[in-house]
Amino acid sequence: MEPKFIDTHAHLHYSIEKIPKYKKILHSNSPNPFAEAINALRRDHFPDEFEGCVNVLCDVESLSCSVANPPWKQIANHTDFVYLAAGLHPVAAFLYTESVAADLLEIHSHPKTIAFGEIGLDYHYEMTASPDSPMRDTQKRALREQLGLYKILYPAPTSTPLVLHMRGEQAYADTLAILKEEQISRDTFIHAHCYTGTLDDAREMMEWFPNCYVGITGAVTYTTGEGKRMKNIAQHVSIDRILVETDAPYLPIKDYSPNTQNEGSTSNAAPVVEKNNGKQTGSSNNQKGDGKPIKGTSHPGQIRMISQKIADLKGMSCDEVMGLVRSNARTVYGI
Repeated sequence: MEPKFIDTHAHLHYSIEKIPKYKKILHSNSPNPFAEAINALRRDHFPDEFEGCVNVLCDVESLSCSVANPPWKQIANHTDFVYLAAGLHPVAAFLYTESVAADLLEIHSHPKTIAFGEIGLDYHYEMTASPDSPMRDTQKRALREQLGLYKILYPAPTSTPLVLHMRGEQAYADTLAILKEEQISRDTFIHAHCYTGTLDDAREMMEWFPNCYVGITGAVTYTTGEGKRMKNIAQHVSIDRILVETDAPYLPIKDYSPNTQNEGSTSNAAPVVEKNNGKQTGSSNNQKGDGKPIKGTSHPGQIRMISQKIADLKGMSCDEVMGLVRSNARTVYGI
């Protein structure tokens, strides 16, 4: 029997909007179309070993509470395997307002919301490339305000994790500096989502926050600079500080061939990323449990393939890796 697994970071509400079969459900007369579509996606594509996922709400539209039965509430109330994290993504920092803060307060009052984020700093895109860019200041301000909200919602000591998005040179050091300045408890559980920084930066973060874990995604199969850095992290960070995630529908497996069969995509690049009010969009139909990308996108059923790559890098068995990272997910997220 294959080990059970959790996807610690996914955006299934984006996935179903990009797969025609499930997008149709969103336009049906169902009272809870988002939940119905996600339940159908699970039935069709996730293996029996799949136990659940953390679905991350990080754009203004996904966080909105302005309608009577918003998508996030449908997902929380009418799926039995999806938990929520909520926080405004740094690329949408310019949209952070009191209204967004109020939406976050409401979402975090729901019992299935188990993490705050993804929040942080993203210096990857050209609009934030300059060290003195106003966008960097905007991102830092939104990060500080959301950390303040986090401390109000979850006074230390708390077991509710922070999900951090850090991308681009200097983003790691700047994020750690702000966490220190905002006096985030060193006992805080931190998920460094899709970590592509240096090993030194990871070690510094984990030394200051002994409950910090790094997230490994399908990018570990890439040959880009970020892919190589993630391989280095996966190889050298202790397995007891690693979380496995898909970031679905992004970061599909690339040319991945485990020892027994070819499970991978032939695509040489990550999916095109489009910005729409801070919301990233991707695209995604396959047979249940085969783990193959759906038109170049990822889904939680691919956790085993990411775990296999980590196992290859560490000289471990895939089942051993999956058992250990499942335990890590339970430690960080309580699920």
